[in-house]
Amino acid sequence: MLNFELDLNNLNGSLPAELGLLSALETITLRGGPETNLIGTLPSELGYLTMLKVFFVRNNDLSGTIPPEIGNWRKLEELDLSRNGFQGELPTQAGNFPELTFFEVSVNSLSGNLPTELGLLRKCRKIFFEDNAFLSSIPTEIGDLKHLEELKGGINNVFHSLPTELGALESADMISFKSSNITGSIPTELGNLRRLRKFYISLEVRCLRNYYIDLD
Repeated sequence: MLNFELDLNNLNGSLPAELGLLSALETITLRGGPETNLIGTLPSELGYLTMLKVFFVRNNDLSGTIPPEIGNWRKLEELDLSRNGFQGELPTQAGNFPELTFFEVSVNSLSGNLPTELGLLRKCRKIFFEDNAFLSSIPTEIGDLKHLEELKGGINNVFHSLPTELGALESADMISFKSSNITGSIPTELGNLRRLRKFYISLEVRCLRNYYIDLD
């Protein structure tokens, strides 16, 4: 097993494309802080790392779009791109991770539609994409994620009505779409979620109303 772990080491600069030559890499963790400030983009050459299982670059200053080549990481189990400056749409290749259990892209500047391919992350337990600039419907395919325990998609995103398919998330413990100006009604199908303990939503009917339901 070959790991590249340099969390909290005050690194600066950009990610070299040559990392893509380390084809045996299984783990890359470059979480920022206290003085870390990785900049630049994610090199498309990282797509050559087909053995990768963990990729964490949380809390840096990376920017640009998320390269579609990450879809080559078919063995990936955990992905954290949060708290950077990534822009553009979330690539459809984000659904190419059959082994993924943790997915986070929160606190970026991602926009456009959420890809329906998120519904292919059948083993995922946690999906967080809050605090971006998505303007989208919530893919009904998310209801296929039977192992999903936590779903956070609110704060600065704008979504249309909640799909009834959320009521199929039989493992859900927490669902949050607060501050995302959702219109319409709360699906009655959410009553099927016997494990649900926390449900946060901002629902726009005639005026903005916040609903925070803690079922502890």
